[in-house]
Amino acid sequence: MADSRQTISDAHLGYRFEVVQNTLIAIWWLKPEIANLVALVHRLRTLHDNHPKGIFLYNVITATTEIPEPAAREALRDHFSSMRGKLVAAALVVERPGIQGSLSRAVLTTIYTLSRSPFSMKIFSSRPAAAEWLAQHPTAVPADVVLTRIQAMSKSAR
Repeated sequence: MADSRQTISDAHLGYRFEVVQNTLIAIWWLKPEIANLVALVHRLRTLHDNHPKGIFLYNVITATTEIPEPAAREALRDHFSSMRGKLVAAALVVERPGIQGSLSRAVLTTIYTLSRSPFSMKIFSSRPAAAEWLAQHPTAVPADVVLTRIQAMSKSAR
């Protein structure tokens, strides 16, 4: 199988995206602004054009990432609702340590549950657990491939 990786990086803006087959891998280390979040959704739509049977998102929110402003979160919610039938599943890793991390993941899980997201999504505290969960979907990229790429992206991110 041909290697179908493509890196989209705006390191100075605090994020990096990489496409591996039908999966968008994203890592954030600064507060996402509306334009950055719109870029994420735009990249997902472009990925779906190349993989119409469904795409996946592996999203890492590092411990240094600030919470987006309310307008950015609202824009992201609106854009993600348009991904119904396109995005198969999304794994979100929230790497905040300690009680703050536990609370962040609990709040996000509650919001996700109440929002009735149009795709399967699960929130994790560790990268390997998220990659394993995503890889359980029959057409997803294997977990070891995702973890290798996210490790390389992390090293070159800053």
